[in-house]
Amino acid sequence: MKPDTKQMLEEAGWAIECESPLALRHEDGSFASLNAAEMVVGYLRQQEADHKAFLALNTIQGCAVLAKQSCDGQMQKLWEAVEGECRKVLAL
Repeated sequence: MKPDTKQMLEEAGWAIECESPLALRHEDGSFASLNAAEMVVGYLRQQEADHKAFLALNTIQGCAVLAKQSCDGQMQKLWEAVEGECRKVLAL
């Protein structure tokens, strides 16, 4: 198992009891093995990806705000549209 996966599990409160077959125990006493353990890993990876996407969109929105302030005309409209689309996605 990759070190970043182990770290991700630990940060979420999971300890690896066995790597093959995968078995996990949560600090609250929950236990997951085989497919359930893979589902835990998959869920945590998706959460991490979602968080990274949120941060990226926040950065893009911030750049769009700055860009539209430094230009005029058609480019300003383009950056306003970018900012608006980012705002819509971030509001979900």
